[in-house]
Amino acid sequence: LLGAVLLALGCAAAGSQVRVDNFLLGTMKDDHPVSKTTRLLGRRLQGVVSLQVAVEGGKNALKEPKVLAAMAELQRWLAKQPGVTGSLSPADFVAELHRAAVGTRILPRDPRAVAQLLLMTEGQGTETSGAASTSRGSGIERFVDFAYKRGRIEVMLQDIGARRYLPLVERCRAEARRLFAPLSGVKARVTGTSL
Repeated sequence: LLGAVLLALGCAAAGSQVRVDNFLLGTMKDDHPVSKTTRLLGRRLQGVVSLQVAVEGGKNALKEPKVLAAMAELQRWLAKQPGVTGSLSPADFVAELHRAAVGTRILPRDPRAVAQLLLMTEGQGTETSGAASTSRGSGIERFVDFAYKRGRIEVMLQDIGARRYLPLVERCRAEARRLFAPLSGVKARVTGTSL
């Protein structure tokens, strides 16, 4: 009985020192082909883990310059966080449309200018030819709904593990609250399959 108690105490002491963490590739050996390929994709592309920030407001909320500016500001903040390799949002599309139209990559401050830039992409979503339908959109339709009421920021990360991922999520939630709280009727929440 004394031996069993001592063994249990020893196991409890040793177990308290174990660090639990979850990595995308944590179940595979380093030399497994899937592990090698995933690490290569993570280095050469934009990462293998994602995080989504869903933004929601009233109709046409994602055409509002202040909402787009808050999204862009959150993206700049995210870019400085360890493990983040990139992000994409409707703000990027609007800034890129502005660059194509005017020559400078900025977000217009006038809602009419934003609406005019987005008007350039309307009608390019799908093209139907007989029985076949092909997608030829600008890409923004993956990041906003039809009414520009809901949108998202897609954040790409390295396989940083849960111990670093979860604190990043909490910091991102706090930063999103700070940036979107002043915007009446607009909310942002952190979500995604990785989370």
